[in-house]
Amino acid sequence: MIYLDIFILVILILISWQDFRYRAISWIFIPVLAALFILYALLSLDYTSVFTNFLSNAGFLCIQYLILTIYFSLKYKKITNIINKSIGIGDILFFIVLCFYFSPINFIIFSTISLLLITLFFGVWQLVRKSRNMQIPLAGALSIFLFVMIIGKDFLYSFSLYDDFYVTQFLQLLYV
Repeated sequence: MIYLDIFILVILILISWQDFRYRAISWIFIPVLAALFILYALLSLDYTSVFTNFLSNAGFLCIQYLILTIYFSLKYKKITNIINKSIGIGDILFFIVLCFYFSPINFIIFSTISLLLITLFFGVWQLVRKSRNMQIPLAGALSIFLFVMIIGKDFLYSFSLYDDFYVTQFLQLLYV
């Protein structure tokens, strides 16, 4: 599994570099990363759990996409397609691929925290740099966060991104 982690980390670095440099990612990274995540998931879980996790995470993404579409449609007072206007297709495809790598609770936590931090960082960055470029390299920034999480989970041998057990245990400690 260490070789699989290394290959995933290399792909994440390439995605990040490419997105920060060109504000786009090569399409080939999407199916390669999806195949690696599926393989990783199948080595850790049974088929049913992988499929269930993917469907749960994809459902969460669909709800987010729907909310964003409604928000921008109300803002512009017409039905708005947010793809390639507010969010790139590469970013959406990257999010879909991420659905294979996380359990549902871990996916919600990852996406929420990473999106908040990315928004804060690039908001401050644009204020400081007074940049007119409003594009955020979302897939690249998410790749950095995932890179850090993969390295972190490798140091915490008992932690798994496919299992919500540790998250639910932590949440139970907060309510006790």
